[in-house]
Amino acid sequence: MENLIRFRFEDKFLLSKNLYFRIKNSIREFSNYDTHSVSGNTYKVRSLYYDSKDLTAYTDKINGVNDRDKFRIRSYDTNEKNVTKLKVEMKSKKAQYVYKVSNNISYSDYKFFVKKKFFKEINGLAVELFLYNFYKYNLEPATLVEYDREAYYSKKDNVRFTFDHNVKYASGTNFFLPPKNFKFCYKNAIIFEIKYFQNDIDWLSNLINTHGLRSEPNSKYTKSVEHTVNNIWK
Repeated sequence: MENLIRFRFEDKFLLSKNLYFRIKNSIREFSNYDTHSVSGNTYKVRSLYYDSKDLTAYTDKINGVNDRDKFRIRSYDTNEKNVTKLKVEMKSKKAQYVYKVSNNISYSDYKFFVKKKFFKEINGLAVELFLYNFYKYNLEPATLVEYDREAYYSKKDNVRFTFDHNVKYASGTNFFLPPKNFKFCYKNAIIFEIKYFQNDIDWLSNLINTHGLRSEPNSKYTKSVEHTVNNIWK
């Protein structure tokens, strides 16, 4: 069910290439490839983030506000000719918990929204929340983020592992900007994320401790804003 809300934990780590290969080898024995990462292949993710004019979502994140939301429209293909649908998403943080609501929309409905600031078909909680906040806070496109994702699911305990390679950012409101408009954010590093629904999973704690991992904030959105918005610290 698309609108089912499940609270989860998320840990993020910035990896070197060597550490990436070590962790990848460690998790392969107890994980399966994500359906989009068959045989370890990556898939494209491009997200257009929306924020208020004063960048509320960004400032809430860097100030460590416990309860915060961010909104994005996401594509899994960067070639406009191939795109038939997109995802409207709201990702929220409530203290230590994270949850996400997501709905599919057609690409034609997205183009309608760009012109009319409304969707022809409002189907699902994510779309309703997006529109409500879009008008309440005068949201507008803030920045684009793109990366190549490699994903796995554990064989037990429903843990998801993702390695995000070639993280890039761009400014602009056009969802399908050409590659030349993007710049690397973490050129020599990989973002590793662990997403899980129950705390105190012994084998997961052992994995983290064995590799000496320390969770740290690695928001792709905030990094992208800091690189694309002029005079952000002035």
